[in-house]
Amino acid sequence: MGGVPFDPAAILDQLATPLVLLDDDARIAWANPAFARWIGYAWRRFHGEPAAVLAAGDDMLAQLVARARERGIAVRAPRLRIAPASEHERFADAT
Repeated sequence: MGGVPFDPAAILDQLATPLVLLDDDARIAWANPAFARWIGYAWRRFHGEPAAVLAAGDDMLAQLVARARERGIAVRAPRLRIAPASEHERFADAT
């Protein structure tokens, strides 16, 4: 079959919504350009780092990751505080 090849990563890269994906060890595996713009850093700075580097001095992100692993499904957390550096604090809805 001809046509344009389907490339999900290319589609996700075009979204205006910031996305970050964690691997099975809760390490940052990928983020789209919107995430990098939103957080103020190139996502590669965080590639392979534990998700905890995005935590804002509390354990909400760790709790979210633990719940997702425990349940084996996506979980949602509205207004999750993200702050890799105090001057770059942001709030996100996490799923």
